[in-house]
Amino acid sequence: MQRPTCFTLKFRLNRLDSPMAREIANLTGDQQRHTFDSDIVFPLALDLFVDGPNDVSSMEKLTYAIFPFLVGSKLKIKVFDDGNSNQLLLVSCAQQDENIFRFLIRINGVVTDSMVNRDLELSCLLALFKLRGTPEVYCTFNNGICYSFVNGISMVTSDLFHAEYKWLICDELAHFHSLPMYDVLSRSVTIRAHSKGSRMNDNPVAFQRLRDWVGNLPDHMADAQRNDEYHSIFPTAEYLLREANFLEDALSDATSPVVFCHNDILASNIILSEDKDKVTFIDYEFCGFNHAAFEIGNHFCEYAGIEPVDYTNYPSLTFQREWIAYYLKRIRYYRKQSRNSSHSPNWEISGNHHSVNGDCAYPKSEEVERWLKEVNYFALVAHLTWGVWAAIRASNGPQDFDFLALAFARIQEYERIKPLIVSQFSG
Repeated sequence: MQRPTCFTLKFRLNRLDSPMAREIANLTGDQQRHTFDSDIVFPLALDLFVDGPNDVSSMEKLTYAIFPFLVGSKLKIKVFDDGNSNQLLLVSCAQQDENIFRFLIRINGVVTDSMVNRDLELSCLLALFKLRGTPEVYCTFNNGICYSFVNGISMVTSDLFHAEYKWLICDELAHFHSLPMYDVLSRSVTIRAHSKGSRMNDNPVAFQRLRDWVGNLPDHMADAQRNDEYHSIFPTAEYLLREANFLEDALSDATSPVVFCHNDILASNIILSEDKDKVTFIDYEFCGFNHAAFEIGNHFCEYAGIEPVDYTNYPSLTFQREWIAYYLKRIRYYRKQSRNSSHSPNWEISGNHHSVNGDCAYPKSEEVERWLKEVNYFALVAHLTWGVWAAIRASNGPQDFDFLALAFARIQEYERIKPLIVSQFSG
């Protein structure tokens, strides 16, 4: 059974004569139409807080508000434990036809809310749904979002090296980078209204985000021992900003195109299809425009894993060359496909960014080497960025994951490989 559209939701709820139905109607208010144009539909915005996996009452209200046909169904809640930013819940319930209906509820973390532009994230999710049909956002609520579940298997770090999976990831990334996101984001009346009329820009976010996060670094840790470690090992804001300036200067002539990026392609954000012939990226919290080489360098850093971190697994230069060459071949293929579509690919929209030229053949070695340099310099940017992110997360009191250890590991690896990369790619 298909879920009711937002246009019939109010009518369906009013027919449910129960205290629960009346409370749900109050949550949805007068939201009967959520579109300002024909192509982007904004989801319901519920005035509701979900306090965690044990807050069954709030999750029932949320579920019945967006899926009235599930009223009375018993919810089964599964807590995913592979996320480091928010609390992610898989909600399952049986319909009258005994089919299992599944969707996700994400409860935003307190710290991550201060580091993520939730309005931009929602706009990007809606644009992605228009272009690819997934993920579908069902509703937002005061401290989170509800959206569609992607069937498949969440990857683990070792899968990134898999002889077949690595090419699936590479191909999907090339396809993702070819999406005309800027076109959709900048032209949609709905999204422009949601962003108070401001026009989307495609400026790379890497260095601005790094500097913004450095400005949010904590003065101290809640635990006294951890606080001593933090001040003795983690670098100062002045050092981090100085390094950011060095890297930005080194990358001032970057030629990889500025495209819409996921910006957080670690293993757990990649879903392998049940047939193991396709991958899908999930969790778009940190999405935004960046040089494509940043996305690749950031992804290569994730080959080290998170718990434990092992940077001996960082891809060799031979591996990187092969990966980059295939990426360039595939992005040319998707670019060629898009020429006859109604949208332009990302890199053709803004005239001040370089394009990926040529046909669908394998790129020349000089081009691969140029990308190789940018990828590794941007990997340094990624180390600083996620090191700062982890330090901020560590300030949020006791947690199951040791964010401070991750912060130290990122910064120490940055300091270890920076001279190697500068030496390798000098001249």
